[in-house]
Amino acid sequence: MSIRGDTLRCVCIFFLFSGVFCVSTGMARGPSQLVLNRQFLPSQLQAMPCSSSPPGLRYHRREYAGHRAFEWQLRLRAPSSGTPPLYERLRSADFTVVFPVDRPITVHWNTGSHAEVTDFQPHVEALKAGVAIEFESFGGRSSDGVLPYFNLATQGGGLIVAIGWSGDWKASFRKTAGDKVHI
Repeated sequence: MSIRGDTLRCVCIFFLFSGVFCVSTGMARGPSQLVLNRQFLPSQLQAMPCSSSPPGLRYHRREYAGHRAFEWQLRLRAPSSGTPPLYERLRSADFTVVFPVDRPITVHWNTGSHAEVTDFQPHVEALKAGVAIEFESFGGRSSDGVLPYFNLATQGGGLIVAIGWSGDWKASFRKTAGDKVHI
């Protein structure tokens, strides 16, 4: 994704849906860690982004008490004078999820829309240590090729990941250890 302009605002919201901790990502850069407890609820969360964030990125966090939700609002501001820089390959999420069990983890995902009989077909792929599974849209639409919704599932629960971007996007899931997945 490439962006040129004065100000860009995006939101990253973490919320609970039917007992599963969900992530809707906006724009950030830098690693963090989300630790899920035995009920697959967040027990520890290290904030994004870290020091590797691009210049001009401002970060705001808001918690919605009573709703188990956190919102990250990120603003990317170009310099006040001169030609604005071209921001490319910004990471909308860069974090590791620590699951409460050391069991196999699968990625549930759906084919996007191509006006074909196979539109929205469900798929399940097992994550293998050190091997990234990558997904991306094409054609300028967020649902072209792959739907931007994923379920990282394991015994007893999982994590829903939703990409909140209306254009092309790319997502990668890599199991780094028995109970950890880097997104």
